[in-house]
Amino acid sequence: MYKKYENAFLNSVSAECNYIDKAIIKDIYLGMIRAVIKGLRTTSYFRLPDFVDISIEDFPEKMMTNRHGTGMVRIPETIRIKAKIAYPFRKYFKP
Repeated sequence: MYKKYENAFLNSVSAECNYIDKAIIKDIYLGMIRAVIKGLRTTSYFRLPDFVDISIEDFPEKMMTNRHGTGMVRIPETIRIKAKIAYPFRKYFKP
């Protein structure tokens, strides 16, 4: 975490959780990140209940013609991370 924002983040989470110790919050936060990364590595899909579904999609390398039609352009292999937010949060964050 960036040191500049770490204290503000931990303070706000601590206040929401009835002032739990910051070290405990940091351990839980880092543990959650490790669990998400582990799930994405094994199945390319991870669900945080009542919040978001995260998936990783691989797009293979492909060749395309350039816009003038005079040559070929190689588009490298890409990885895209998609997140689908659960309905209650989509409703909450709508402008």
